[in-house]
Amino acid sequence: EVIGGGYMDGIQAAYDGIFLNGSYGITLSNLYIHHFGHDGIYIIYRKCPSQMDPPIGYVTCNISNCKVEYNSRTNLAWGGGRHVNVFNSEFNYAALNRVASSTFSGVDIEYENSDLDNSSGTFTDCKFLFNKFAGVICDANGQSQTTNRAFDYNFIRCRFAAGENGYTVWPNTKHMYFTDSRFYGQVVNPYNSLVNDPLGQINNT
Repeated sequence: EVIGGGYMDGIQAAYDGIFLNGSYGITLSNLYIHHFGHDGIYIIYRKCPSQMDPPIGYVTCNISNCKVEYNSRTNLAWGGGRHVNVFNSEFNYAALNRVASSTFSGVDIEYENSDLDNSSGTFTDCKFLFNKFAGVICDANGQSQTTNRAFDYNFIRCRFAAGENGYTVWPNTKHMYFTDSRFYGQVVNPYNSLVNDPLGQINNT
């Protein structure tokens, strides 16, 4: 039996649940997205030669009342496109399949191969439970990526639970805030700011 394709960090099968490239004004609502060989939702922004820039103040995607689980790489991979708003959704059990590859996480915010940054996201009343590696990871600073392309994320009333050998959150970029949220497991590699931020990264948890 042959499954997918080999990568240095696991096996990836080239299919995603929902793939958004160069899109804006998208709404995903009341969906169950599960057991795909790559990502449950994959968002990037690569412009076609004839494509104009999106309008000022645009929203790439609104996600509400969705459950995204058991996908083989990441449940939500956000690689480009500004303003993703998520409400009352779950991103659980990533990479807990026969086929799995890095980042093994519920949500991976990683600027890559895109013409627009992936800044400004809000997650409200969401759950990130028992993913193989991290509930949410953004390692823009650790990967020597400019944090001017990956920043400004707010998590409000969210719940994070680490998997058996994983972490709740890996928040290594600037302006990533958690308010009235709960963490069951380790929070690792927070952003080491050179400037004092009076709000702090984690507030009222």
